[in-house]
Amino acid sequence: MVQDNEWLILDAFRNVLGPYAPEEIRRRVQQNPNFFVYLRDHEEWVPVEALSELTGLGARDAKQGYAQASTREMERAIDELMGVCRGIIADGKVVPHEADYLVTWLEKHQSIVGMWPASVLTGRLQRIYADGIVDEWEQEELAELLGRIVGEKPGFKDAIRLASERAVDFPEPRIEFAGKAYSFTGRFAYGPRSKCVEAVESRGGMFHQFPNLDTDYLVVGALQGKKWELANKGKKIEYVVTTPEARSKTAIISEENWTYHL
Repeated sequence: MVQDNEWLILDAFRNVLGPYAPEEIRRRVQQNPNFFVYLRDHEEWVPVEALSELTGLGARDAKQGYAQASTREMERAIDELMGVCRGIIADGKVVPHEADYLVTWLEKHQSIVGMWPASVLTGRLQRIYADGIVDEWEQEELAELLGRIVGEKPGFKDAIRLASERAVDFPEPRIEFAGKAYSFTGRFAYGPRSKCVEAVESRGGMFHQFPNLDTDYLVVGALQGKKWELANKGKKIEYVVTTPEARSKTAIISEENWTYHL
């Protein structure tokens, strides 16, 4: 159960993480302030930048900074973007010309590319278009990402349940790359599995197709469903969880935590 000094996080992919102490929230703010937080006394999810006790800013400075980031023009653009996303995903799929339209829309609204969800979409689309095409796998992944973005924010009880069902370790460890071995499971908002492997190897890390006793981290993709029963977690997570030697060696981490450290 979440205590008064512990917070839940709703990340850019609508994953619920935590609970965390304020110190951990402040650390994550320094890495990426683009998320919402929830505490028992709050009526709804709140952008972390609006809370001076978590950003480390003075109350006046925090209020002014949040006001500057939430101008009417930006708010209208974000609302419009959400409408665009809902329109694209209305039929449950994304076709190439819809992805092209989303790219064009974001290019015309550069003022919000650093704000959620434009920041998430911009990074994802850049990786999709790196080879100049949007293949069927990427269309499916983009559709799933859009679905997560336009989804409803969970209430407090649902958030507690989702956080407790996460397969990742708590608290999540700090991550290193040089000389460390990684394995990946699930589907990733960052991009295709090959891109994830490339990100690790370019930083001096190693890739294991399947985790073994020498694997340091098993990264769980952000694009997951809400049902996290052991039978649905996949053989990689089951191996780490049920093998004592592997469990003492391999940390199970979220894609969010992994991308924060890239």
